[in-house]
Amino acid sequence: MTRKHASMCCSGKPKSSKDDHKRLPMTCGIRLTPSENSIAIISDDGDFVYKAALSPVDSYTVLLPQLAAAITDACSEQDASTPIGVCIQGHETTANGTIKSLHHPLLEGKPLKRDLQAALNRPVIVASEGQCLASAARQQPRFSDKTTIFALSLDSFVCGGIIVNDHLLTGAHGIAGDWGHVSLPWPVDFELDGRVCICGRTGCLEHFVNLPGLAHDYEMLTGSSLSATEIINQAAKGDIVAESAMQVIEDRIARGLAMVIGLLDPDVIVIGGLLADSQRLFTAVPRKWPGYIRTSQASDILKPVCEDTKTLADTYLIGAAGLKRFL
Repeated sequence: MTRKHASMCCSGKPKSSKDDHKRLPMTCGIRLTPSENSIAIISDDGDFVYKAALSPVDSYTVLLPQLAAAITDACSEQDASTPIGVCIQGHETTANGTIKSLHHPLLEGKPLKRDLQAALNRPVIVASEGQCLASAARQQPRFSDKTTIFALSLDSFVCGGIIVNDHLLTGAHGIAGDWGHVSLPWPVDFELDGRVCICGRTGCLEHFVNLPGLAHDYEMLTGSSLSATEIINQAAKGDIVAESAMQVIEDRIARGLAMVIGLLDPDVIVIGGLLADSQRLFTAVPRKWPGYIRTSQASDILKPVCEDTKTLADTYLIGAAGLKRFL
């Protein structure tokens, strides 16, 4: 395991050493992805006290002791009653505590929370990436007066999270906020044809508005393959075809969020991920809402999840660490 200290926190303050924070309340956040597992200790004043990346493993039975050892080491200065927050690409099933994940097969069907609690003898909270983004947003002073927050991760994996009256909604089955696996609203002729999602159904929003979806649309238009990053960069340089692909995906995001507005009427919608990094979403998407929303909607409802140079990975860790407030 390699230790490293991140350079900036969400508030923009420089990090300080672990020893400087021994007497401050601290929280622990974990993020699990197929390519990397990471852990952070974050003080209640928002500083990353400790951060480490763990080598990926190919077995759940190897993952558990690896996590337990890393958490025990990282949390040596913490009160053992402090919950550990875990961010996953999937959701925890309320009925039996097992994980449902299309993107992280290693966790699929595993009782992650129960197993970690048994290994650590301390509370564990498991939440989706969308739920952790909502948690991270709720910790920011600029959203402190917002009653209803909808958070959306737009990257290779698409997921939402909902906070209402300072409660993180998980729902009766743990899938609240699973925006990516509802169907694209108001499809035009033939738009859904052949668009099969990873979940096996046709027309899911995730299939249309994730990074592979943008690349797929570009390839359909041109017959050539570019990555989502290349398409975004080409559009910024004035490439007409790349711009067309971007406008299509922005319209689809606008349709999906119009549905959220109709159901939740949130005070703010926060977005994180590569598609949000281009910043164009925050002006382009609200301009498309009048065609889909029955009442007028302020354009400033749509915000980036973090306004500084923080990476999305660190934002997930902050959100995971902050899950304890929702117990």
